[in-house]
Amino acid sequence: MRRIVAAGLVAAGFLGASATAQARPTIYVIEPGAVGWSPYRPGSPINGAPALGLYVPGAGGTVSRAAAIAALRRGKVENAALGGRASGKILADVVFGVPDNPVEPAAYVTLPPSGTHPNTTRYLVAIAGAGYHGILTSDSTRVRGLVSVADIAPTLVALEQGARRRSTRRRTPMRSRICASLTRA
Repeated sequence: MRRIVAAGLVAAGFLGASATAQARPTIYVIEPGAVGWSPYRPGSPINGAPALGLYVPGAGGTVSRAAAIAALRRGKVENAALGGRASGKILADVVFGVPDNPVEPAAYVTLPPSGTHPNTTRYLVAIAGAGYHGILTSDSTRVRGLVSVADIAPTLVALEQGARRRSTRRRTPMRSRICASLTRA
């Protein structure tokens, strides 16, 4: 009888551990033109001032909304000439809309419209929590304020695992820097 109970407890432990391991960070999609939405507005669900930037939604000459979502979820891009949709392990969940009490760290993004479009427009990204504030930077683009879509999910995963900007040995793909023009005198 004790062995049956012990086996049941061990099985429950494994099932519980696997369910916990499935938890993923969240990327919230803000629809363009969302009336009055701003990460800085009073009553915003984002605690404090997030780090802001723009992101490149894909690789190649064209981009689609579906390809951008796939890249956000997986943390990698596929060139439009090769099909445009990233495949592989899902690192983050993409949720449309912002809940009243989002879990941090989290990312907030806008997406390309439905259909296929030239890859010439950049879209908003905000990283909230984990000490991120100021302007986002990335070694992928080497342009202050501009990051790759492939940087967003790996950054959230690293933040959930305890990495903090440049203050630890384990670096995140994206970092934030305070811009002198953003600080209050």
